Amino acid sequence: MGIAALILSGFAIAGTTLVALTFTGTRDIIAENERLALLSNLNALVPPERYNNELEADFIRVIDPELLGTAEPVTVYRAYRGVQIDRWTKYGCQQSPWSPGRDVLRLRHRV
Repeated sequence: MGIAALILSGFAIAGTTLVALTFTGTRDIIAENERLALLSNLNALVPPERYNNELEADFIRVIDPELLGTAEPVTVYRAYRGVQIDRWTKYGCQQSPWSPGRDVLRLRHRV
């Protein structure tokens, strides 16, 4: 039984090493492919000639159960051309009080 345990341990170590090396070698490639897929989906909604910022990197998370139909934060990608919008409070948003230091906004309802 000792030999079988050693052989099984050897295969376990070899398999784990192979998975770890594969993950390390492909992590950056997978992340770049995910970024390109997201950008492709966003460009289907907003053509690239309509904005000049890094659309996939410029986003906020918004919470409004009534307007968005969920209590979970929803990611909003911000597209702009020529001018960066620094303060969303001008547009009816405020930073969520329960998440200090996080980029989560709660919509204010206007009547």
